[in-house]
Amino acid sequence: MPRAECNSTAACPSLVRYRAAGAMQGIVRREMSRARIHQYVPIFYLKGWRSARDSKLARYSRIRGEIRVDRCSARATGFEPDLYQLTHVAEGERDAIERWLAQEVDTPASEALRVQLRGGQLMPDQHVAWVRFVMSMRARSPDAITMIRQTGSGYASDFPFGTRLGRCAVTPFRPPASTPR
Repeated sequence: MPRAECNSTAACPSLVRYRAAGAMQGIVRREMSRARIHQYVPIFYLKGWRSARDSKLARYSRIRGEIRVDRCSARATGFEPDLYQLTHVAEGERDAIERWLAQEVDTPASEALRVQLRGGQLMPDQHVAWVRFVMSMRARSPDAITMIRQTGSGYASDFPFGTRLGRCAVTPFRPPASTPR
């Protein structure tokens, strides 16, 4: 399939995102500041979809109406620069949501996935971690984040991760205590 040439961001809206991420210029993801990489599809999850042939994923994109398929690593897709960036807080706290997602959602879920793939049974805390991860996937997509930003603080206060975007107070999810029978 011939590669589409697209030199105008007006003619090719997806080019803006690709150029920002460095994909069109061949810049490898590791060159971007780690704080700017906001992973909406976690790497641990993407790795399960890699090809056995080359350990890469198929990445589909549309440039000027043409569907394009690239091969890429799990690190080279499923992210947007500054997707969860908070602009109204101190510089060191701007990626607080991404750090919280990685620590409180993705890391426990990756362990739960490993247990499941080995055929093991999840412990209650691993089950909660997996459900939390699955539920987070819808709310952390670029479209959902755009909706949150457009809707404003009324929706942001109900952000499903327990995060108050307006105050940047990140609180971890705590499952309710089980009631004795």
